Amino acid sequence: MAAKIETKENGPLIVSGAPDLRAHDGSAIEGKPRMALCRCGQSSTKPFCDGTHNEIGWSETPDKAPSRAKPISYEAEVEEVPVTVTYSKALCSHAANCVKMGEGAFDPERKPWVKPEETTIANLRAIIDACPSGALQLAVGAGAPSHGNPSADQMAITVAKDGPYYVENVAFAGGAFVADSDGSTQKYALCRCGLSSTRPFCDGSHYDAGWTDGD
Repeated sequence: MAAKIETKENGPLIVSGAPDLRAHDGSAIEGKPRMALCRCGQSSTKPFCDGTHNEIGWSETPDKAPSRAKPISYEAEVEEVPVTVTYSKALCSHAANCVKMGEGAFDPERKPWVKPEETTIANLRAIIDACPSGALQLAVGAGAPSHGNPSADQMAITVAKDGPYYVENVAFAGGAFVADSDGSTQKYALCRCGLSSTRPFCDGSHYDAGWTDGD
């Protein structure tokens, strides 16, 4: 059975097909061929669901309006080659890897906050690879945009500390995340704090609210 992630209405993520499930430090988390992962942020058995969403009446309908910001493209010439970095705010989990690695190319305190010309093409590729949510894309020359290169060959789910589920090697189709089979891999950050306005995707609300695994 191919790995798949589906959302249960007002409930957990239903994961089947036994994907690679890991903690933030890379250690394996023992799962089952079919399991339920918490989405409300209140389970006492995180990352697994314990039914708390029913007790608290959690709804997947956001309490706030989702970000309607369209993806923004930043164009520049880097090493005499035209490049375009595209940023989708609605998918950003605010892991800030781009800021840490960007050598000044990514600075949220500045406008525009993305200046690709401040670093190298090799480093831009590394940054896009390190973006866990797929919010950043990179096109070099006439090449197709890249979301980065997931490191595993099968669907992989990493449970970020005090953050979302980072999912790799999947395609999003028909409302479900399925193991990618045609090589066009994608990465997503899926909400597990229950607060995102773009559920099932993470929008960084866990960071703004100070949500932790202990909540």
